[in-house]
Amino acid sequence: MAEQVQVFAQRQGYAVNTVSALNVATNVVMGASLQYLWDMVNTLQFVIFMTEWRVNWPANVTITIKTLRTVALGELVEFDSVKKVVL
Repeated sequence: MAEQVQVFAQRQGYAVNTVSALNVATNVVMGASLQYLWDMVNTLQFVIFMTEWRVNWPANVTITIKTLRTVALGELVEFDSVKKVVL
């Protein structure tokens, strides 16, 4: 009986080590991917706020920036529509 408990404990130890190693590997991969994502969001926000500068932008640039503004600022759903549903 004692041998079976030791074998079971050893197998559980291997399983925990494997899960921990996979968790570390996943965190490294996701951390790198998320860093690229946040860099892209940061750049997009910078471009969006360039419209506040006193520069005459071409019409196509203005339209594109207005379209991207909703994504950069996280305004994908209008606040009034959410307010109607919640309240």
